[in-house]
Amino acid sequence: MIKEAALNVSGVKNINTVRAHFVGSFIHVEIHIEVDKLLPTLDSHAIGKQVERGVESLKAIEKAFVHIDPV
Repeated sequence: MIKEAALNVSGVKNINTVRAHFVGSFIHVEIHIEVDKLLPTLDSHAIGKQVERGVESLKAIEKAFVHIDPV
């Protein structure tokens, strides 16, 4: 569910890591995505924000922390 939401974002090449943790009654997600290393930094950041919004739109997810790996 979380991986699928991230992979649906254009520009995401792969998902390296997904970790979910309860913080009280909330779920926080850490996700590492791979993007093309030749993308400008602003484009990579925009992809990361889209992933963040997509994951946070999932039921029960309070916060997503996205790490971007250029490959």
